[in-house]
Amino acid sequence: MDKKSFLFGLIVGIAISGLAFVFYSNLEQPQQQAGSSTPVDMPEDEMIQAMREQISELEEQVGDNPDDVQLRTQLANFYYDMGEPENAIKHYEKVLELEPESPAVLVDCGVMYRQMGRQDKALEMFDKAIEIKPDIQPAYINSIIIYRFDLNDMEKAGEAFERFKKAFPDDPHIEIFKKELGL
Repeated sequence: MDKKSFLFGLIVGIAISGLAFVFYSNLEQPQQQAGSSTPVDMPEDEMIQAMREQISELEEQVGDNPDDVQLRTQLANFYYDMGEPENAIKHYEKVLELEPESPAVLVDCGVMYRQMGRQDKALEMFDKAIEIKPDIQPAYINSIIIYRFDLNDMEKAGEAFERFKKAFPDDPHIEIFKKELGL
């Protein structure tokens, strides 16, 4: 397995875990009957349909409450999880207009910009997140990945990696990243 595939798999695994957490924590739990299926047992197509329904409900709620940061962030996260970067960015950007100092939203928005091929905008988001919250690990990691794999800029990837090591000197992943990233 090449390094890019390894890192992509790692990021996808983390995203899927986040997707499951966000999705299941937002579903209304039905009354359980003996032998009934739970959301965990839900087939993929049913899960996607349920997420689409949740998105529709959230779109309506956001329409009624356009400045509700929590609702809008939740909606953006659903679009993120569904792989719809344009929709996710639209809502993340509105959240950032309302709360510009939100490092987690900056990181998520940056990931969506990267998915759209806007590495410049993604790096801008990650840098701002780090400025606000210097211990926001995903911003460092995503910056390293963009410089190393998307832009093939080993010098900047190395600089980003050094910032990561300085911020997280005891992180057990440092050696893995060194090996896998060729830094």
